[in-house]
Amino acid sequence: WVDMPVTVGGGDEACVLDRQATFDLGETRHIRSAYSFHGFDNGDVVESLTVLYARDGTSLYRRSEHEESAVGPEYDAYDPPQPVDRATDFLTLDAVCRVTGNNRVTGDLSARCHFIVVLEFDDAAPPPPPPPGCDVPHSEDPGWAYVATSTRSPKLKPGDPKREFSTRSTFAAAKAAVDPSGQPWTETLSLLAQWINAHGGCAAGPWDDELVIRADDGVHEGYKAVATAGHYQGQPERDAWRHSGSVITCGAPIPPALAKAKLVLHQTRPKRTYDIKFLVRGSDYCREIGFTDGRLFCPVRPDGHPEREACEALRVGTPQFTFAGTGQCFSRPNPFLYRCDDDAHGTLTGCDGKTGAVCASIDVAKDVS
Repeated sequence: WVDMPVTVGGGDEACVLDRQATFDLGETRHIRSAYSFHGFDNGDVVESLTVLYARDGTSLYRRSEHEESAVGPEYDAYDPPQPVDRATDFLTLDAVCRVTGNNRVTGDLSARCHFIVVLEFDDAAPPPPPPPGCDVPHSEDPGWAYVATSTRSPKLKPGDPKREFSTRSTFAAAKAAVDPSGQPWTETLSLLAQWINAHGGCAAGPWDDELVIRADDGVHEGYKAVATAGHYQGQPERDAWRHSGSVITCGAPIPPALAKAKLVLHQTRPKRTYDIKFLVRGSDYCREIGFTDGRLFCPVRPDGHPEREACEALRVGTPQFTFAGTGQCFSRPNPFLYRCDDDAHGTLTGCDGKTGAVCASIDVAKDVS
């Protein structure tokens, strides 16, 4: 049980609350299924997330609620049990609550989120492993590595690290077969994945907010397929991810919630490239992971640490950049870098990909001399 009042009044950092709990089961136990209670006060406008991780960092259970309109008495706080079918001896629970608008009853920019996560154990003989087939790791799995993002067909040059999206025809066939009208967008993503799997492909949906399809070369290509309930995106953003297969997890100490971000000019040649860094707060934590200079803010792990990428995946996700100005700025294969043409002029802003609440901005000037 987690009870988290959230009140916005002390700056951007106050609008998101993150609670984490760990459970040592003492022995390896088989989890058959899981379900949760996400409760809010009447009128709250919130986002919430609960994720349950095994010892190796893989996600066992995930539930995300986005109540963009006022929570009313018809809201069902419980979700149906989800099959887990995994054995573990250690669990980590992450519970996040974020205010996204005024309470429609009180008028205050505040909310109260109540979480319960229930696990159903089956300590009989574990079931046999599933037959070989389509097994797409969860979107929160730290084994994912970013490959490319595009809203159009990439124009490739020799040596370009981006790649063509080879699941385009599969996605188009699924869209033609699945009518999105009259159902929630999450159900549409699920039906698209079911159609693809029934016709010899490998897909998962909803995979976060996407439909993800495995390409012939093993890369998983994600499509932000649905614009709103009942409508497909006209030209959906697509991204590509590769799973390592051998996962390095973010072990103890687990980093606290993000505190702030820094966006700096990384290099000026051949083009201006900007680097975003996300920091957590806590002198004890910073000292424990190797920063012995007494600093209060530090990254989730030092540069070169083998768990740096996994801990950033846990706390940061994929950074999101926006550019307001003239000229062109565009993403790099490394999602923490952003590049601008020499004639670009304006403001570049980067935010974490988990909550979108921890951001930093920098002026992009034409004259960098």
